[in-house]
Amino acid sequence: MSDKNEVSTTEHVATPGGKKGAFKRHCQRFWWLHIIILLLVTALVVPITIFVAIPRIAQDKINQAKLDIVAVKISQATPDSYQMTINSTISTDGTVKADIDPFAGDMYLEDTEDKTPFAVLNFPPTNANKHSNVNVDQHIVIQNMDAFNKFNTWFVNNETLKIGIKGYTKVQPKGLSKKYDVTFHKVLEIKGLNLFKGMKVEDARVKLAVNSKNSTDFRNFNATVTLPNPSHFALDIGDAVFDNYFLGSNLGKLYINDLSLVPGENKVFVTGALDQAQIITLMGAHKPYCETGIAQFALIGSNVTRDGVEIPYFQYALANANQTVELNVVKTLEDSDFPAKITCNKGAN
Repeated sequence: MSDKNEVSTTEHVATPGGKKGAFKRHCQRFWWLHIIILLLVTALVVPITIFVAIPRIAQDKINQAKLDIVAVKISQATPDSYQMTINSTISTDGTVKADIDPFAGDMYLEDTEDKTPFAVLNFPPTNANKHSNVNVDQHIVIQNMDAFNKFNTWFVNNETLKIGIKGYTKVQPKGLSKKYDVTFHKVLEIKGLNLFKGMKVEDARVKLAVNSKNSTDFRNFNATVTLPNPSHFALDIGDAVFDNYFLGSNLGKLYINDLSLVPGENKVFVTGALDQAQIITLMGAHKPYCETGIAQFALIGSNVTRDGVEIPYFQYALANANQTVELNVVKTLEDSDFPAKITCNKGAN
């Protein structure tokens, strides 16, 4: 019997695709799981976008928006109300188109600690375009007189002051049906009246007259006064009365009828009932006034009326503002042909 060599062979079949093939088979077996995961991720991402991302974007755009006050007018003043007209603009980068609902905004003095609102402004609906005009024309009933008095006093006395505007509204981005809550909060630095610094008296005249009958209509002084108004505010104040002080002595009263201020220089006609003899006596007894003939008078508001009714908030502001005006008394006497001269008395100091 002959030996036979048997040869056995083993055939190796390569798995198609390696890792790619494994992944393919995995997808074929678990396709339903991937769909579920995709749906879950979508269900999670969409609400996060709608309820978290978009509101944050909307609030950020409101925060970045710039509010500029172009002009303000206060008119029709009564003891407890006034008409306020504001022309302003809102500027954004224009990247997000959205509509902004109307809202009530508290206006307050930022420079104080309590920040109590002195007015509530009704802002109209607007949008988030690059440039939008926002105008308010509103009759305002004063809710907090102390806060309004404080604002008026700061406005009259200071070169600049800060006011805040804060309110709550809703924003609706273009293409979405949902509105989102946002807070509108802006702090603006505005110019005040700065105590009318730069005030000038021109064409001053005096009369040789004495108010022997104590008449309220008596006048023995008149002049044209230039009142600078560096602010954006136009103010329809009314009839204003000022006490006129020199070296601590009250020398009488000055009157400005129908006082109305617009931004820039304002020329007003001023009349007065002054104790001229006392002015001459005081100047003659004190240097350098008797040497230069020029005196600095302090004006303090004592009364403001409109149509015969007192306007307490304007009166309060002018009463708490020590305004100083310079007058060449010697020139005034000469221009008025007044039979008196100012010289330094013996012992003048």
